[in-house]
Amino acid sequence: MRYVNGVEVVLVPCEGRLDYPRFRAIFEDLVREPAFAGGAPAVWDLRPADLTGFDMEEMRKLADFVGTLQQRRATRVAMVVGRDWEQPLMRLWSEFLGTMLDQDRLITSDMDDALTWAAEGRAGGRVVARSMPGAAGRA
Repeated sequence: MRYVNGVEVVLVPCEGRLDYPRFRAIFEDLVREPAFAGGAPAVWDLRPADLTGFDMEEMRKLADFVGTLQQRRATRVAMVVGRDWEQPLMRLWSEFLGTMLDQDRLITSDMDDALTWAAEGRAGGRVVARSMPGAAGRA
């Protein structure tokens, strides 16, 4: 957890290969955390993760599971990615999930940007994707 401008933000560090079983295990651990279960904003640090196994079928299964987590509705979720190709993938995931949850979702390459954004305001169901200076060209 981290406090940003007095707001508790749940940090979710991710590493290694991320696919449906791994994402589900992460969510199952997180819902045991009072702040996460209570709907605190979350920042997923996906920079060290391998997202190459996260395809449409994986997204469908994970979306079905996340849709059962009632406490995660109406919150803000930021995803911090490290490679340019991950932004469109996470945007697709966010749009897919957005059909089920009323969340604001940010996709960025800057952790400070993600933390600040997550702590400001209430969710309204929009997706924002932005690259930060110096992020272009990462593979």
